[in-house]
Amino acid sequence: MNYIIKAFGDYYRSHTIYICKDFQKREWMFEFFDGTMKRYLSFESGEQVMDYIRKTVPKSVYCSVCAFEQPQTRSGYIYADLAIDIDIPQYISKGKYFCSAGHPSEIVCDNEYVFLRSEAEKVIETMTKDFCLSAKDLVVAFSGKKGYHILVTSDAYTKLDSRERKSIIDYIMGENIIPKQLGYAPVKRGEKWVWTGPKPAAGGWRGRSCKAISSFLKLPYQQMVKLGVSKCVAYQLSKLANREKLAEQGDWGKLFTSKIPTQDVYELIRLSCWYYAPEIDMGVAKDLKRQLRVPDSIHGKSGLVAKKINPDDVCDFDPYNDATLPIKETVKVKLTKDIPAVSLGGYKISGRAGAEVDLPGGLGLSLVCSGVASLSEKL
Repeated sequence: MNYIIKAFGDYYRSHTIYICKDFQKREWMFEFFDGTMKRYLSFESGEQVMDYIRKTVPKSVYCSVCAFEQPQTRSGYIYADLAIDIDIPQYISKGKYFCSAGHPSEIVCDNEYVFLRSEAEKVIETMTKDFCLSAKDLVVAFSGKKGYHILVTSDAYTKLDSRERKSIIDYIMGENIIPKQLGYAPVKRGEKWVWTGPKPAAGGWRGRSCKAISSFLKLPYQQMVKLGVSKCVAYQLSKLANREKLAEQGDWGKLFTSKIPTQDVYELIRLSCWYYAPEIDMGVAKDLKRQLRVPDSIHGKSGLVAKKINPDDVCDFDPYNDATLPIKETVKVKLTKDIPAVSLGGYKISGRAGAEVDLPGGLGLSLVCSGVASLSEKL
C-alpha cells in the first residue's frame, strides 16, 4: 500500500488536476486509502485544492457537477453541468458489446477501450453537429477506468431541469425513433412499391440512421435474430452480399425488397438505431447534484489518470499508454486472478492466479489497483 500511496503522491506533486468553472461553489469530496471519505469541502483557489491533495494524497477526487450558494451544506442550488457518462458495463448488459477475451471484469482490455473511444466520438459528434455546440462547450475526460465523461458547460444547458436533460439523452440514444419521420417509406412507382429513405449526408438521425443500418447489417445472422430481428428477415438480408454498402449509400429500394414485410423493415430500422446509439447512464445525466471524478485526478480502483482530452483527440487516446502513472521502473506483480491472454496497452498478459509478471511500472500498478494482482513483497 505504501508503494501505491507514494506513486499517487509523486504524480500529484508534479501534476495539477482540472479546476472547473466556479470551483469555489462546488462541493468537493475525497476518498482515502484507509476507507474513509471527506466531503462538504470547498476551496477558494486552485492552489488550495492542490495543497490539500498533496498533503492528504487521496485515493479518489470528486467534485459536484453543480454550483451551490453554500457548497459546504449543499444548499442554494445555482446550476449544473450536463453530465454524460458512458461505461462498458452498460453496453455488455444491453447486449451491444461482447468481449471474447474473457478477462476479469475488474480490468478493461484494449479492444474495449477502442470500442468506448468510438462511442465517445458519437456523443461528441451529436453534441457538436446536432446541437451546434463548439469544443469549448464540452469537457471530455477518460473516466479513469471503464469509460468516458462528457460535461456540457454551455449556459444554455446548465439551467435545464432533469426532465429536459432526459429529453437530450433520449435523443442521443435514439430512443423512440419513428422510421417514417426519418423519411423511410415504401412508395409506388409504376406497378411496384419501392422503399425510399434518407441519404447518408442528411443531418441528424436521418443521416445517422444510414450508418446505423449499415453497422447493424455487419452482424452475423444469429446475432441479428438474438437482438430481435425475425429469422425470415435476417435470412433475406444475410443473402445480400452487398447489404452494408447499399445501406451506406442509402439505396433502400435494393436493400429492402418486397420479400420483407413493411413492419419488419420499420422494426429493423428501429433496432439498428438502438444498436448504433451510445449507451448513456440516465441516472447520472438527470442528477443535478451528482459527484463526478475530477479530470486529471487518479482513479483509485484502476491507478489510471482520468485524463482531460481535447474533443478532437479522443480518436487517438489510449488509456494504458496515455493515462498510466509515470513510473520509470519495471515492477513485478503476482496475479491474484486467472487472466486469459489479453492485450493491455499493447502488452500481452496471461497467467493463472499466483503467476508473477514483469510489467512497466504504470501498467503493473494499474493491475494492482484494479484488484487482479498484488505487488512483489520487495516493494
